[in-house]
Amino acid sequence: MHGGLGIKKFSDLNMALISKLGWTLASGEEKPWCSLFLAKYGKRNDSFWSVKLPEAASKVARGILTSRDFIRGESCWLIANGNMTDIWHSPWIPWLSWNEYIAAFNPRIQEPRVKLMSNFINERGELMIESLADWFNPRVGNQLGRVELLSNGDKDKLIWRDSIDGSFSVRQAYLSLIKPRLGMCSNVWKEIWKAPVHERVKLFPWKVCKDILPCGSRLRTVFGNDSHCVLCSDGEDSILHLFFHCPFARACWFSSPFGIRSERLVFGNLLELVNWIIHTPPNAPPCSSGGPSFPQFAAYLCYSLWNARNKVFHSGSPLRPQDVLSNSLKMVNDFIASKLRISMERLEVLDPPCQPQLAPKDFNFFSDAAVRGNWAFVAVVVFNKEGAFVEALTAKVSVSSALHAESLALCHAFSLCLKLNCKDANFYTDCLQLATAVTNFTIPVWNISNIFMHLFSYLKMNSGLGVFWLPRVANSVAHKLAAWAAVNNVSRVCTEGEVATLVATGL
Repeated sequence: MHGGLGIKKFSDLNMALISKLGWTLASGEEKPWCSLFLAKYGKRNDSFWSVKLPEAASKVARGILTSRDFIRGESCWLIANGNMTDIWHSPWIPWLSWNEYIAAFNPRIQEPRVKLMSNFINERGELMIESLADWFNPRVGNQLGRVELLSNGDKDKLIWRDSIDGSFSVRQAYLSLIKPRLGMCSNVWKEIWKAPVHERVKLFPWKVCKDILPCGSRLRTVFGNDSHCVLCSDGEDSILHLFFHCPFARACWFSSPFGIRSERLVFGNLLELVNWIIHTPPNAPPCSSGGPSFPQFAAYLCYSLWNARNKVFHSGSPLRPQDVLSNSLKMVNDFIASKLRISMERLEVLDPPCQPQLAPKDFNFFSDAAVRGNWAFVAVVVFNKEGAFVEALTAKVSVSSALHAESLALCHAFSLCLKLNCKDANFYTDCLQLATAVTNFTIPVWNISNIFMHLFSYLKMNSGLGVFWLPRVANSVAHKLAAWAAVNNVSRVCTEGEVATLVATGL
């Protein structure tokens, strides 16, 4: 998979094995040897994260402590009551590496004793963001609202970042150790192939990431070509200049529906450049209904700029920025129209919901989600015991995966259940992974743990509720409602007449 002979380095394997002992201490497991270790080498309130070994410590103890920096870099606390998270010595901000976390502390804050996160959680189980933000520089302090707490009645949970479900294993520790030697390890590849653009355009950012486009120093080394930009005859012939800093490209970006000042953009490498293209910048204006999203427009514009550069390079025929911009918009709108047409053709006539092989309850909630890039449209449809329509809604949510979208759809179903004051209800989803996880009270993906903890808490408080899986054909109403909402950008409560029309027409 990664090349080579697959022979492991003894030093890496040894560290992975030692990390298992370090993980046991770090996660606060109540084992006799852990209590003995901290009692022998630690002071009062010391933990694995803060203990300092004396010079006379045994080789075993020193060996275990050598894994601490490695564990800090690869783990993160998910905070519930905050009683186990050491704010000074352990990681708890998911989007920061350990080095970034240490550098984020406000240098004016001096606190000699161990400070637990529980000091920054109020009686309502909410994070006291303003008090906590004073401990960090403004850049990090302003983002602390993104930290989501688990249920306050639960314990803090230590997760391994590289593991999907957050669990630790020696194998996963070893893979994390050798990760730097495996080359670029990023989700950018998956995001490129899932981008809502034509397959040919998807291949283009892949080439950019690989730095295999024939321009600049590559051409000069092989053929001795001039290294000046062929569009402006001034800047260098490079990807960064062509896409953003060339006056030709700057005119295209600024005249676009997003009004980007591309000359202000700075990227450290080509991977950062492509990441910016396939994600919507926080200050970009929202796309119009039915219009291109920012990633779509950015990908097509860069693709058009590259084609324009090649046309001028080979034929010398002059081009205008407005022609390249209009061509980009035409290509992306044609793509959107073709995908919409195909989607409409594939939507078969919607039949009334096929009841699962379970006795229907007073209220039956059917949920589903239609994922569109980093966004999803969730749908919930409610029927009573006789199969009559009760209520329906759709909502647009930001998601990181299909499972994230399906779990948010179920959350909306639970919220609607609470609104209707239902005590006896069944919830149905066509996502088997979600239904299995909720039924067994297990968390399959650590970065959406808070959502599953919310679902678990609601089910524990209401014994008359159950979550069940059913095939998509039996969940056709919710499935089609979510698809219809995605096509028409609908996010609101839906009336019985709207759903009846949807059932009748299959739209």
